[in-house]
Amino acid sequence: MTKRSWLIGAFVLSLIVLIGLNWYWEFFVPMGKTSIVLTLIAIGFSALIAITQQIQLKKLERIGKETGETARQIKTETIIDETVRKFFILPKGNEVQYKCIFPAFYNSRPLPFITAGDYHALQVLVTLLGDDRVELYPQVDSAESKGKLEQDNVIYLCTPSANPTLHELLPPYRLSDTGDVSLDDHGETIDMPCWFGEDYRDSAKRSGDDREEPIKKIVVLNSESPAELESPSEEHYIAARKAEQGVPYVPQSKFQKDYGILARITREGKKKIIIAGIHQYGTWIVAEFFARLSRGEAVDHREVFLDEDDFVAVIWGDFDTKKLAVVRSGVEEEYVWRKANTWEQIPPKGMEV
Repeated sequence: MTKRSWLIGAFVLSLIVLIGLNWYWEFFVPMGKTSIVLTLIAIGFSALIAITQQIQLKKLERIGKETGETARQIKTETIIDETVRKFFILPKGNEVQYKCIFPAFYNSRPLPFITAGDYHALQVLVTLLGDDRVELYPQVDSAESKGKLEQDNVIYLCTPSANPTLHELLPPYRLSDTGDVSLDDHGETIDMPCWFGEDYRDSAKRSGDDREEPIKKIVVLNSESPAELESPSEEHYIAARKAEQGVPYVPQSKFQKDYGILARITREGKKKIIIAGIHQYGTWIVAEFFARLSRGEAVDHREVFLDEDDFVAVIWGDFDTKKLAVVRSGVEEEYVWRKANTWEQIPPKGMEV
């Protein structure tokens, strides 16, 4: 029943009651019935007016809630647009487009296989950056784009161990018993305060892991306390490699912690954005951290990410393997750098000089 029909019904019911009372007074109350009838009519109309006003108030209340929700949505969209423009250095009126490079695998199917963490990052980027500002480039090997991306703004997903195009730009540090190698393909030192590494040392091998795959890490060099950050989920990746083909591996722990890197660097005047984790948990975590940053949520060192200087930050997070969602993420306080001319380590909050 609509509000209009309900209002008409209430009015008709009031008239029936008034007619009945009038008939009662016509026969049983010979004196003073006129004044009583008029009083009841006045009461009826007052009730009708009160009902109408209540309906209008409810309508105004609903309109107020809808207006408030619209205002909040507009505010959120404004924050996202402003944050994305600052993060990607997008001047208004001059739309800059990025190419998004991510590893893909083809196996007799028309669509590529994309790992879960990378796919989530793609959805975050397309949603927040806009499909008119980003062009997707699945990569099988670096030969597809060799020498073609120097003059482009590029977003790289996944580590250089898995992304061949990122490997061409910034190969991983190689840690071995014969010496630590931190040179790029041209024999020059990699100009990064921290970067992904592959540990081939005997001390890094795990018992029972008979494969020759290295342990993936984040290697911190430009710091008062150099360090190697190993993913807490490394053991699960080793165990998963032993599982039979087609048999899913289920971690004993519901929550998995991982690290990743969120970076923006400049090469030949073009911006290179890196969203990558040590493992797939980490890539998903870094992408979700970027989504939180874009929505205006409180994150440490927000000003570093939105400044125009280059930056590198180590991101940590906890991933819920049951719900396939990031439950917590943040900046690893000791490992944040920005670069104007040289890399400068940003002190943790509360420890600024």
